[in-house]
Amino acid sequence: MKKLIPIILVMPMFFASCEVEKVDEGLVGVEARGKSQSTAAFNFEDAASCTATETDLIAGQHTVVGKVSVSVVGENYVVTYSVDPGYCLTETHLSVVEDPANFPMTPSGNPKNGNFEFSDQHGCVNSYSYEVPTSKGNFIAAHGVVVCVTEEAGEIDSTLPESLPFCITSQGIDNLTSYFEITIDGDSFLAGDFPAWCIDADSFIQNLACYDAEVLSSYGDLSGTTFEKPENFDLVNWVLNQNWEAPYTFGDIQMAIWLLLEDVGCPQCAGLGDASEERALEIVAMAEANGDGFIPECDEYVGIILLPVNPDETSENEIQSLIIPYKLHCNDCEDTVWADGCGFPGNNWAMYFYFPEAI
Repeated sequence: MKKLIPIILVMPMFFASCEVEKVDEGLVGVEARGKSQSTAAFNFEDAASCTATETDLIAGQHTVVGKVSVSVVGENYVVTYSVDPGYCLTETHLSVVEDPANFPMTPSGNPKNGNFEFSDQHGCVNSYSYEVPTSKGNFIAAHGVVVCVTEEAGEIDSTLPESLPFCITSQGIDNLTSYFEITIDGDSFLAGDFPAWCIDADSFIQNLACYDAEVLSSYGDLSGTTFEKPENFDLVNWVLNQNWEAPYTFGDIQMAIWLLLEDVGCPQCAGLGDASEERALEIVAMAEANGDGFIPECDEYVGIILLPVNPDETSENEIQSLIIPYKLHCNDCEDTVWADGCGFPGNNWAMYFYFPEAI
């Protein structure tokens, strides 16, 4: 199985401005996190610099792929590994000690995770917990191995958050390659910058405004929505996955999406730039000819629907629904993970952290 490598989005031309992948640097290579020692007397970092009840799970030194959290239940810690959608755990190794010098280590100060007190192999799990007596100490080293998981459009609905906050940062200007640019806040796997498109011609949304939105997959259950032609989301997904080039513009694509879902190509003609209904109809014709039954595969984009909640409870006006492209992961990577914290004194990037709960 390959090592985790950088996943750099190469969107179709009209998506070039977005960044939706979590992986921002390579997951291969090891750099020193501490100074190598030639004796058994190691210098450890101040525990105050790595005190946490929850910390990031880091793959290959740079990429956040999940969390490690600690709670106290009775006389035990419950130490839980959890990984983000797109990854799974195949093995975990945990050590809990009173003093970091007590971690199993080599003479040079590198951890011997194979000698950690708690260890298990997993087929492919999203989370795993250990119960550890609090009497063992407050210093925790959590190691593991993750692999990428192939995501499928038909299953993405089960991993989506129920809701999320987002803000519109741009709309319908000449240098855009999509109708909107938005930023999704929070800590879900969808957090980041996305291109976005309107998918409800009968409502409005305010530029540079922020909203909370319900989240749906365009391949999920849409029975409770008000889209006029939900059966055409396969065609819309086909459109989202094409590398559109001149003479087609973002305005043409927006008009085509409205035509596919609403039968209206230009409800207000606002912010569409140099759009042409003739070119939009050409896109529609190509989608109908090539996109029937289209289901994106890994490394392609599935449309995620955002249904904004009206912040004005006294208004009956609905807020414009949006669709954003999310790239499906492929199962082609594997790497070591450590819970983020203080560095071991050896010459690798292994880490541990201090849990502040009094024993």
